[in-house]
Amino acid sequence: MKDKIATQVKNVSDQFRGHAAVFNMVPPMKDYNGNEWGHVVVSTATLPVTGVETYIFPSDSEGNVQNWIELEGSARGCDCHVEALLNAGYLLNVEIKRLTDRSGKGG
Repeated sequence: MKDKIATQVKNVSDQFRGHAAVFNMVPPMKDYNGNEWGHVVVSTATLPVTGVETYIFPSDSEGNVQNWIELEGSARGCDCHVEALLNAGYLLNVEIKRLTDRSGKGG
């Protein structure tokens, strides 16, 4: 089975209550109606009544939510984008930059 990969493309926290980011989803994430979404917003916030929650919403590449349906992986009590994406079956793709020592040689 091919891995499902989520790659963060944009921080959109200024548009949400807490920390939020747009992720590119390969393959596209399906909602409960079978619609496919190539981008999602993952949003983590702490609310007075419900406490901490991390929700995944279908979006466009700019972070404009296309439907407020909570996608698979969304959860109350979860305060981590990575955990929510893992719960949805996706691995997070991160660029790891090689550290160099002071001489400029790779370590």
